[in-house]
Amino acid sequence: MAEQIDFSSIKLVESVINDEIRDKCRQLCSEFIAGPWKDLTLDEITVTPIEDGLSNRIYACTNLKLTSSKQSGLNANIPAKVVVRLHGSSFVGDQGDMIVVSMDALPLIGEKLYQKGFAPKIYGVFKEGRIEHYIEGIKFPPATWHNTEIIDCIIRKMAEIHQLEMPISKDPCSVLKMAEKFYNLAQENNSFLSVDCYEPEYRPMVQQLLEYDSIGTAEWLRDMAQYIKSPTVFCHNDLHFGNILDRQNSDSLDKRIMIIDYDNCSYGFRSYDLAFFFYAKSFIPGRAETWAGQTITTREEKKRMLKVYLDHLIKIRDGDIDPEVDNLENLEREIDFGDILLQFVFKSVGRGKMSPALAPIFHIMSDNIEKQDANVAEAKERCEQYKQSILSGTGKKSSE
Repeated sequence: MAEQIDFSSIKLVESVINDEIRDKCRQLCSEFIAGPWKDLTLDEITVTPIEDGLSNRIYACTNLKLTSSKQSGLNANIPAKVVVRLHGSSFVGDQGDMIVVSMDALPLIGEKLYQKGFAPKIYGVFKEGRIEHYIEGIKFPPATWHNTEIIDCIIRKMAEIHQLEMPISKDPCSVLKMAEKFYNLAQENNSFLSVDCYEPEYRPMVQQLLEYDSIGTAEWLRDMAQYIKSPTVFCHNDLHFGNILDRQNSDSLDKRIMIIDYDNCSYGFRSYDLAFFFYAKSFIPGRAETWAGQTITTREEKKRMLKVYLDHLIKIRDGDIDPEVDNLENLEREIDFGDILLQFVFKSVGRGKMSPALAPIFHIMSDNIEKQDANVAEAKERCEQYKQSILSGTGKKSSE
């Protein structure tokens, strides 16, 4: 099926470039950066779309006056190139319906991340988005996505992100509530929740989605969270190679790798953040041409990566950890829980987004979704066994 698809024709988010967009970016840069950016003409600025995102339309803007030989070096504190992010897209709506925290909180989070060295400097914030410093770098090519050294470095950075303090809600169920919102909206507003709306080849997939018990799973997750202890931490919630830059001029892999785009961040179970990356590390959700290469992470691979996470957590905390939760056995149970929460989010959001237009896109990934569903069923059984061991007082570990 995937080989017959023209992936170049599939655009979940399309950053349109025209004179209107160029002028909008020019005006925003003129207003918020000012100085050499003020009163630029359209001939003095280049605006180039940056793809990969599902939640934003992203444009790289270059001030040609600052890159000229006469101007270079004269305005050291003024950027010659910035990124304009416009919230929302055809996939997520005008304001990004998958954003968990309030839109007003995102600039504050971005500034704190910048101060800690985790994000670019912000030059301007406006109702529709923000302007950031342009970070020189490239996206890691697919051939590197299974490189153990790169994966391990990303996981260590996740451990560091999870230690950050942010002045936002500490509700661990924020992502779960976002998914519930999609399910409820689908029940109220999605007119395509009937297999009769779809071509015959898509109907089994749609039927399976409609039969998924979102309400029961949400109740199960809230109950199981009492037994599977997963710490509440600051989470990225959207970590894949589309949101990871390779700053090639840096002198070490740790300095080369930079995680970007925290728009879906929130506090939540660390298990979800880890499970999301383990699931999405072999494809980019916003780039359909990468979907056919998606692979399912095995339990053995997860265990190895969790060991990397735990070792770095112990290091950056100088050994000050909670031994009841910060151990490999518990992390394995957490990932089982995280996989189930991740499936719940995908299924609930899918129910809200499902339409005849998007059915071919969901169908492309159906084989891997079925494999993941089988893994989730096993994970759920292990969680249930662990819960029963706690209730019976035997203390049997789910990994035994």
